[in-house]
Amino acid sequence: MRLGVTLQDLSLRLRSLQPSLRERRHRSTTSETRTSRGTSTNKNTKMLLSKLLSANLPVMKSDSHILPLFIGNPVQAKTVSDLLLNEHNIYVQPINYPTVAKGEERLRISPSPLHTEQMMDDFVGAACQIWNQLGLRMLDQYLGCPQNKVKFFSSPTKENVVDIGESHLYSMMDNSIF
Repeated sequence: MRLGVTLQDLSLRLRSLQPSLRERRHRSTTSETRTSRGTSTNKNTKMLLSKLLSANLPVMKSDSHILPLFIGNPVQAKTVSDLLLNEHNIYVQPINYPTVAKGEERLRISPSPLHTEQMMDDFVGAACQIWNQLGLRMLDQYLGCPQNKVKFFSSPTKENVVDIGESHLYSMMDNSIF
């Protein structure tokens, strides 16, 4: 009489489950689903980037959908994050040393397909209010220094066009917002 299960029995049972698990995974990640999610993320990222830049907030260049909002001080980064959460019910992750170099502290803005335009407007309004309340530097103040032009996105032009550079991830996408 066997009371236990051998590793061979367990391995056979797991392998027999794998085809159905694979099939479910395939159905849940069809190319149509992935494409629509990716397109929505790209659209929302571009929309939020445009709104942040129009509000003169210091958005750092990034090679992904993440939009780093530069602060440059660990205490202020934590304070901004806390104020957004406590006063506006918006959670944004502060990024501090050792993840980034000292003096490079920022907020990690990660738009998703679930974020609506109203949510983005609420976030930009709350961020502007807090930036003014704390006296944080705005984008145009950073862009006054030539070496920062490489680090930050530029302000939109009169035609509301953002120069994202030729090598940036979004330069390879539909430029309808830019």
